[in-house]
Amino acid sequence: MPEPHDVALTTPDVLVMDFVPDAVQLMQTAIPDKAFRRATRDLLDLRYAMIFVRGVVHCDMHPGHVLRCADGALALIDAGLIANLDDDDRCCFRDFFLSLACNDADACGSAILRSALHIPDGLDRAAFQRDVDILIQAYHGRAAESYLIAEFVFRVFDLHRRHGLPGAPGFVSAIWALMMFEGLVRARYPDLDFQAAAQPFLAADLLSRSRRAAAR
Repeated sequence: MPEPHDVALTTPDVLVMDFVPDAVQLMQTAIPDKAFRRATRDLLDLRYAMIFVRGVVHCDMHPGHVLRCADGALALIDAGLIANLDDDDRCCFRDFFLSLACNDADACGSAILRSALHIPDGLDRAAFQRDVDILIQAYHGRAAESYLIAEFVFRVFDLHRRHGLPGAPGFVSAIWALMMFEGLVRARYPDLDFQAAAQPFLAADLLSRSRRAAAR
């Protein structure tokens, strides 16, 4: 990713970053399908690394902000709209993904509750958990091409709304960013498996936290 320049060039109103030569937008139809799919997987890995390792979400990933360089490397530009995830946000997002992959509706419900800015006093926890169960059963184990991430995300947000659970900005930004990413690449890579691609990063995060806890 291009590096921002220091205060000699950057001001509160201007963000100056490296120029990326000999690059084209990833969505150019001239890029062969094989190269596009490889670049897309690399880009998804980059997104997960940003979220789970650095705690950063690029919130403006439209086609003009993703470039493929002449050597096949990717350049993600324009970091003007970024969300920072604190440790709690990252844990909630990780646990949310893990529970979906493991068909664990209870853990998914717990992650959603932990991600909420506040929990209303009158929350019907039984009804909430039933809705989470329905959500997980609807999407766990489905092939990537058989459903839309956007559809899943909207159902998560609707669950938040119906039960009066406003999501923390970091958690919401991370989920929203994946929906934007899907919209960017789905037409040419409909079978991209978001759940499978996340698993190495989820496992690495769990292992790192376990090691830190054991060292205390």
